[in-house]
Amino acid sequence: MSIYTIFHDHNYSNISFVDLDDYDDCGDVVRPFIGEKASHRYSHKWKALYGDDSLKRPNCPYLGAGYIVIDEQAKEILMSHIGHEVELLPIDIEGQPHYIVNIINVIDCLDKENSEIKYFKSNPTKIMRIVKHVFHEEHTVDSFMFKLPSITPMFCTQKFKDLVEQNEITGLRFDRLK
Repeated sequence: MSIYTIFHDHNYSNISFVDLDDYDDCGDVVRPFIGEKASHRYSHKWKALYGDDSLKRPNCPYLGAGYIVIDEQAKEILMSHIGHEVELLPIDIEGQPHYIVNIINVIDCLDKENSEIKYFKSNPTKIMRIVKHVFHEEHTVDSFMFKLPSITPMFCTQKFKDLVEQNEITGLRFDRLK
């Protein structure tokens, strides 16, 4: 089974917070997306606006690295499959309900012996970056989306990629790792 990192397709319009305080609040609530529920830190619905009007508005607009945002249509399609792996935090985009996806499915499936990993010099046990990912794929068979412990990138399996593509959900891009 293939595993992918999830990115945003920059051929579509992005969004940005209306109020910089919302940006800071969102960062406090959901960053660094460590795989834990964040709703208990969520105090109010954030508001955002679309950026470039010359670009098409996607189902999953770009908010920033490490964030996936979905609209109502994508929510209806995806949640029956990924609902147990994520938490949704509401965000209002120009009066329309959207949701920031917080991935809470953390799987320790990185094959550290066969991956190429760069560690912080100040803390040689803490991963700075993974140059080459090798996974114990048997741990991801039942998953759609997941995170690794203490690392912020978002990962998905072929099942999630296929679900997004078959339902023509726009705004996401997938880079195959294996």
